Amino acid sequence: MSTAQAPDRGRLAAHPAPARQRKTEGSPLDQFGARLWVRLWPVWRPVAHLGLWLVALRARALSDSGPRGGEVACLARAVIAAQGRFRLSEMCRALAMARGWAVAERDPQRRKKLILLAGLILAQRPSGVRISLAHGGDIAQEGARLAPAFARLGVPLAVIEDGTPLDERQKRLIARATLCSLKSLGHDYLRDAILLGEGASGLRLATRDLRGKTRVGGGWRRNPAVLLADLDRALLDDARLPMTAGGARDQLFTATEARAALDLARSLQEGEDFRLGPPGQPPTLSALGRKRLAAAPAQARGLSDDPTRRTYLVTLAVMALHGVKRGRDYVLGQGVIEIIDPETGQPAPGRNWGSGVQQMIEALERVPMTPVQRSLAQISVPGVLAAVPLLGGVASDLDNAGRELHLRYGLRPWPGRAPVAPGPIVFCRDRAAQEARIDALLAEGAVVVSDSPERPDVLRIETALAGISPVPDRIVLADVAETARLPRALSDRNGGCPVSQIICFHESPFAGRLGPRILLILWSVSPLRQLRARLYLVAYQNKMARQFAKQRAAQVDVEARRKRILAFSGRGI
Repeated sequence: MSTAQAPDRGRLAAHPAPARQRKTEGSPLDQFGARLWVRLWPVWRPVAHLGLWLVALRARALSDSGPRGGEVACLARAVIAAQGRFRLSEMCRALAMARGWAVAERDPQRRKKLILLAGLILAQRPSGVRISLAHGGDIAQEGARLAPAFARLGVPLAVIEDGTPLDERQKRLIARATLCSLKSLGHDYLRDAILLGEGASGLRLATRDLRGKTRVGGGWRRNPAVLLADLDRALLDDARLPMTAGGARDQLFTATEARAALDLARSLQEGEDFRLGPPGQPPTLSALGRKRLAAAPAQARGLSDDPTRRTYLVTLAVMALHGVKRGRDYVLGQGVIEIIDPETGQPAPGRNWGSGVQQMIEALERVPMTPVQRSLAQISVPGVLAAVPLLGGVASDLDNAGRELHLRYGLRPWPGRAPVAPGPIVFCRDRAAQEARIDALLAEGAVVVSDSPERPDVLRIETALAGISPVPDRIVLADVAETARLPRALSDRNGGCPVSQIICFHESPFAGRLGPRILLILWSVSPLRQLRARLYLVAYQNKMARQFAKQRAAQVDVEARRKRILAFSGRGI
């Protein structure tokens, strides 16, 4: 059911049908043709490049664009409004992005110029454009940079920050050109896809509780083109992370149970009874820890005798005691817990941890426990972008994912020059040698970045990706990067500072294989140990890239099946 029709009480309405059909949809013959076109695309790409160069040459030769229409005139007006000197190659790439290409460019300043020029081209179309950033903390700064050029074009740019109130968001979303974060884009899609009716009272009340009021019809411009300023992070890194909208409130446990679980968790020893996981992941209880939980009923007064529930509550208590820290992950406000946004480093009122973690921390800090919010709707980045009629963007590196982007999103890849590592990669045999090298770099003013639970006092990777202030002289990455894009992203986000990777080979995730084990035994006598370790790292990153691609494909397939089931049942999406 279209959202323009009368709402069906108590049902979820389908989003407007996208004008661009993904190449993974259709009959088997259509899918075979799409895959064949993806394989033949590198052969056809030079012809497409020639067409772009011809348009760019005509736009540069056009002295007065005037009120005329057409792609050439739009490009000429965009160059005049940008008030900058653009090379023909930059004009061609910006025009390609406006046509739905994924352009790879390793220079951060050139990426900003391409986004500006492509946004000015698309802003002249009636459907408009939404420029999306992966980092919400850059919205204000990027809006101040882009707004003057859009004003000279005669199309004001509406800047939508993540904390903008709903009423103001709906006013700004009507604009032809908008700037927002990728997370905001997904939440706007979820909010617009939910139609509320009196028959669904629980859903209606929960969404009112979440958003403040019911949906207003015609709240934002339908089906604008979307430009992704960080296409590699949006479509390759964040594509596996779901976006959720919560609202239905529930009570998972009482304050008495929480205090009893905290008392029991304080008696457990790290490494012997439990092991902490990566940031954001729950700890893992060992067999000895579970045995101690079952054998300590007298110390757990007020705690349930059910072993499953007891393990769940004690795991939350261990997470609250050891997994998060006050001042690093949250601050204590006026009787409330405020989570620190890892992208901005500032408290974000209104955000909360799920699965009972927030309530366990509130019990630890002795503040009133808030009800738990359950998810009402969930969608992934591919699910949001599947409804976009035209999608383009720029990335630092496509990481050999051009075929996947072409097949999944219809994006035509424009590969760039091979990126270079932003700093040296040094492998150490054991933790002692690694710490010695890191200490030497710290004495020179470097900043250590790690997500390892064994380094609780250093910066997290997500915080460093949001930008370190002041910009350090050097960043030391003490973890094994799962993708080669991570060190380059850390360098780009922090003023181009060098990023050194100091890796403990003994604790690396690929050290258990036969080849690395032999190298570790012969480490002191192997003449090419750094080169061989580097080859093992590249093989591990390629393996992780294939694994992440399978996870992204599985996420898209699950959502596609869900849409078909809901459409068959008449509930929409």
